[in-house]
Amino acid sequence: MYVFNILTKEDEKMVNHGNHVIEVRPVELLYIQMLLGGSGIDKLAYLKITADKLKNDPDEKIKLVTSFDDNGNKTDMYPKLNLYEMKIDLDILQVLGYVPGSIRTSRVMFELLNQRISELFSVLDVDTFTEKMGFIPDNTAYKSGKKYLVYMYDNSLVKKSSQSLIETADRLYIRMHHILCMTCFMDKGDESKSINEDNLYEFWMKIKDNPNIIITVTEGCEKCMICPPCSYFDASDKRCVSQGALRDRKKDLDIFNILGISPNESFRAKDLLIMIYNKIHTVQGICDYGFETLPEWKACQGTNKYGDYEKGMKYIKSKLGID
Repeated sequence: MYVFNILTKEDEKMVNHGNHVIEVRPVELLYIQMLLGGSGIDKLAYLKITADKLKNDPDEKIKLVTSFDDNGNKTDMYPKLNLYEMKIDLDILQVLGYVPGSIRTSRVMFELLNQRISELFSVLDVDTFTEKMGFIPDNTAYKSGKKYLVYMYDNSLVKKSSQSLIETADRLYIRMHHILCMTCFMDKGDESKSINEDNLYEFWMKIKDNPNIIITVTEGCEKCMICPPCSYFDASDKRCVSQGALRDRKKDLDIFNILGISPNESFRAKDLLIMIYNKIHTVQGICDYGFETLPEWKACQGTNKYGDYEKGMKYIKSKLGID
């Protein structure tokens, strides 16, 4: 197996970007979203510069800091906060599944925040908060601020052009785990239809019409033909920015290791599918782990539980005449 782990210019850009970290208390995540949603609470004005920075760059890294470290030891912040302030920071961490010192990009952190805390009232008792903090939490502003922080790309216009690229291509490129995604996607057989969010259906139709077309398998989505329409695909840097981006990196690596092949190797489509289906009979352990840990490792929707992969594999094998 040859060396393929070379950093591209886009990779180097993100490595350098990761050197900058903004320290924020967990409760300040709520305050920042309130500010961007139009809250005029004077006591939150100190966060205005930070809020604008996160609004303008969803890839800014946020580090969560509290009165305690991840082992429960007191930090320099301990003497500066009252008991209630300490408590609400830990309340929010508990809901998010994070610990002090957790670092995430702004987009990932605020996406999870809004998944877990859609209303301020779900984590803050208004009367107690108002009494202890001296202002009323602005739930309307909080909900309004979401659109400035939960950042997704509108790649809908790319669907048609990327679809045409697949239709006219004499060679296909796909990140390794998307072969499994394509298989799951075809679980309904002939009733499966194209969707705006990816090119899985189009990829399969190309293979069905030309089983001998050459496919180059990749690690990551830089060249992948499936990814361009996805709202989590950053076309400028050619990378996935979803909450599950790290999970998907592992899927690629898991499959490469199972098959004993390397990124950028090429195969006839039918031969590649035969290799995969002979060695991967289930997505258990790749896309579904049987338990949940952090949100970033969440299993894919509808994987092993519904048998989508097995159904799709049976359908594809029948169409290509694979035993």
